[in-house]
Amino acid sequence: YARLQVDEFASLADIKASFKRMSLLLHPDKQVGKSATEAAAAAEGYFAMCQAYELLSDAATRRAYDLARDKRNATVEAGLTDIGKCER
Repeated sequence: YARLQVDEFASLADIKASFKRMSLLLHPDKQVGKSATEAAAAAEGYFAMCQAYELLSDAATRRAYDLARDKRNATVEAGLTDIGKCER
């Protein structure tokens, strides 16, 4: 969600609009005249954003991602991340 700059309750239309808007900023072909470092950072951001779009634009993968994220967050909030790491 952060890579696309949308919140977790964003509609598919909001996700698509954000993807299009950010593509115009980050696409490697739009980096003409920028330094190699800036172009590389933009390309990295573009490909990360594309991965996020692939995940969030499909309802089934988005649901699976949300469930895994919620489970991970609940585990962290409950303080259960150190299970199995206790010293004897």
